[in-house]
Amino acid sequence: MMVRSVILMLALALPAAAGCGGDEAGTGGGGALPAPIVFQVGGGEAPRLDRLTVQPDGSAQLKTMQGEKPVRLTDDELSKLAEQIEDADLPGVPEDSLSPEPIPDAPGYRFIYQGRQIDTDAAAAPEGIEPLISNFLELIDRYGAK
Repeated sequence: MMVRSVILMLALALPAAAGCGGDEAGTGGGGALPAPIVFQVGGGEAPRLDRLTVQPDGSAQLKTMQGEKPVRLTDDELSKLAEQIEDADLPGVPEDSLSPEPIPDAPGYRFIYQGRQIDTDAAAAPEGIEPLISNFLELIDRYGAK
């Protein structure tokens, strides 16, 4: 599947604002996020179409091809996520961070955070957001909707 097709599929299948609260204040202590974040992944050799929406307090909604369910991140998971979001400098990442040439079967990723939508793929992901992508994939696999 072509990367741009995956991104289009994500755009059609997973509404950008779904599950993204407004200016909800974090209640999870020092590890709280400053704002909700949505992570979406689509495509890949073992096709997937997943979305994890995390609220500032660590409550989250996970949607995979197997179903949808609410989850709650632990304090450690939330702190790690908050730190990685800060380290990734999402406001400084170009919204279109896709490979110039589509790569068959490469997964595509989307972040929706603080009013910005960042699209990237496995081949073109900016170095600073790679740990964030890996963490989100681990969280999706750990809490997988089954």
